[in-house]
Amino acid sequence: RDGMAPVVSTSARPHWERIPEGSAYYYRSPRHGRHYVLSFPFCFERKASESEVYYFAYCFPYTYSYLQRFLHGIDAAQLPCYRRECLGRTVQNRRLDLITISSPANLALDEAAQRQRAPRAPLPAEQRRNLVFVTSRVHPGETPASFLMHGLLLFLTSNHARAQALRQAVVVKAVPMLNPDGVFLGNYRCNALGLDLNRQWDAPQPWASPTILAVR
Repeated sequence: RDGMAPVVSTSARPHWERIPEGSAYYYRSPRHGRHYVLSFPFCFERKASESEVYYFAYCFPYTYSYLQRFLHGIDAAQLPCYRRECLGRTVQNRRLDLITISSPANLALDEAAQRQRAPRAPLPAEQRRNLVFVTSRVHPGETPASFLMHGLLLFLTSNHARAQALRQAVVVKAVPMLNPDGVFLGNYRCNALGLDLNRQWDAPQPWASPTILAVR
């Protein structure tokens, strides 16, 4: 009702296009117990092949595979301000990536701090750095968050003056996709076991919500 409309793609033309916003309707349906219903008209092409598959989505998709290709591209640049590590594995054995971005000097301090065994002694004041921690896609359906994270990582690793100043001032740690299984499976809110991971922070279990446990 506020201008959003689904997107469509086909196997023959694998690019996404938005359906005209005036064609999307969201209303309480008397035929469905007054529950909200989304509907839109769509005309399939008569000349389309019988084997052509149509795909509809509520916004432009951002897949687990696309994230991996994006991160591999940054890896290949071998930037001195960037470090990627596998923080853990999902229930279905997909990567949980942890990205650290800062100046080379700050990254060296961060690595030294990680090597300290618990309980960690407080770092000297001259070695302390503020930490910014960012995550996205705890709910697979929150696709726009991945586009925001994508742009944030591009900016933080760029030569922009503000990005360079940020890298000097803070250490940024980012988990770009908290629920890779849910994203891969096309779930809207839950992981591979049907759990809402945003309700697992208090007591995450390694067999049910390993990504939340790893982040904690």
